[in-house]
Amino acid sequence: MGNRIMTPDEPNRTPPRPPAARRTRILVVEDDFDLRSLIQLRLDGAGLNVECAGTGAEAIQIVRRHDDLLMLLDYQLPDMSVHDLIAHLAREGRDVPFIIMTGRGDERVAVDMMKAGARDYLVKNLSFLGRLCPVVEHVLDRMDNQRRLAQAEADLADRTATLRGIYEAAPVGIGVTTDGILVDVNAFLCGMVGTPRGEVLGREVRWLFASPEEFDQTALADPGAGDGAGPLTRETRWRRADGSFLDILLTVSSPERTGSLPGRVFTAQDLSERRAAERERERLESTLRQQQKLESIGTLASGVAHEINNPIMAVMNYAQLILDQAPEDAPILPFAEAIIRENERVATIVRNLLSFARPDSDSRTPACVADMLEETLSLVRAPFRKENIAIEVNLPAILAPVLCRRQQIQQIFLNLLTNARDALNEKYPGAHPDKVIRIAAREDTVDGGQRVHIVFENHGADLPPELADRIFDPFFSTKPRDKGTGLGLAISFRIASQHQGHLQVQPLPGLGARFLVDLPAGGGG
Repeated sequence: MGNRIMTPDEPNRTPPRPPAARRTRILVVEDDFDLRSLIQLRLDGAGLNVECAGTGAEAIQIVRRHDDLLMLLDYQLPDMSVHDLIAHLAREGRDVPFIIMTGRGDERVAVDMMKAGARDYLVKNLSFLGRLCPVVEHVLDRMDNQRRLAQAEADLADRTATLRGIYEAAPVGIGVTTDGILVDVNAFLCGMVGTPRGEVLGREVRWLFASPEEFDQTALADPGAGDGAGPLTRETRWRRADGSFLDILLTVSSPERTGSLPGRVFTAQDLSERRAAERERERLESTLRQQQKLESIGTLASGVAHEINNPIMAVMNYAQLILDQAPEDAPILPFAEAIIRENERVATIVRNLLSFARPDSDSRTPACVADMLEETLSLVRAPFRKENIAIEVNLPAILAPVLCRRQQIQQIFLNLLTNARDALNEKYPGAHPDKVIRIAAREDTVDGGQRVHIVFENHGADLPPELADRIFDPFFSTKPRDKGTGLGLAISFRIASQHQGHLQVQPLPGLGARFLVDLPAGGGG
């Protein structure tokens, strides 16, 4: 039985009721009815929600009905010990905070119960009722603070999880560095460089860059760069795990903006697709400009060719009359022959001009690339062999036909072959192992349509990169004046464009040049 309190120190004073009732229910576990009633009266007067039990068994039943309780627990219960009650509740998974009440003044009891989990203790003496409400309120305040702290931690964990989710789902690469070491990266960045997170973390950030020079030009190379300023942005290049490169827009936070973070935060946006799209747009614009240039020059060429044709024929006829009527030993004969040769060259230029200016025709038939190429090669194999030029052809067994004007495509092939011969003879006047023209083809799908790509490559005289943009201009030629008209590639370019295809050149510094003919397969064009 608990000690009966007959003379409380402040029997007539009731603590003021707080502005709002506590949500926590107070469970008074005391077997002495009179003392239990006094405790309930005092706690009720303090605005607390009180429930009472006389035994440990009754307390267990009440605890099972409520989640938020604070027990005022008598040290001596009639049916079980305090330790047994606490152990029983623990087995049921119920961690109920409690304040121990004891009639003993022995501090060892208080220490023992505090070790068992008591939030505080009250000694049943003359000051018991005076100390009751302050102790209970103090414990309740601590419980409220703990609840608020737990809620704040839960909210922080939720916000952290949300921010981490945003961090991981961001469509840009994000990383954090400390002393130049990658300490955190998001999934997008790992995908950009093609390397798992575990192999990225712990590396020096310079590892991401294509070269030391690329790294040195960014704010990540200087820990103090941008101090007090906004983010520092720069285009750079990264290297992927497969050895390919990425064009990157790198933004590095200033040290002032990282706050308590121990390093630098940076974002990386992949510009590779944008750069590829820009290059394709530039190529299309260049093709359009070339077509417009060819159209205007074609109109002019047609008029010039018709105007020149008649005088040429007259001069050739007069030269032929001289040859026919002059004596065999006349000194004028070599001059007449030279006139005819030069007029034939001019006539060839006129024919090319007329071909260049001739309007497009819709008369196209399906043609096999291999057959057209073989027919063209049959015209050049013999003279090429005499000049020690080998031809290597590597075509797939099955290649889609192209819908085309057969002779015009063969004209492209013949022009590329003769240009390759001239480049090889310029670099290798005699025999040489590299005096080879290599021809290959492949088929692929571009924007949903099948296309055939034919490649002509030679390792002859170099084509300066600065001339690559001009090589398809009419009348532009890298050959001597007496060996080229400057119309062959311009006509070939026009033919490819009329077939909804492309003719491109790739200079190979130190290794000659590569020409690519791209044509739509099947019914394309």
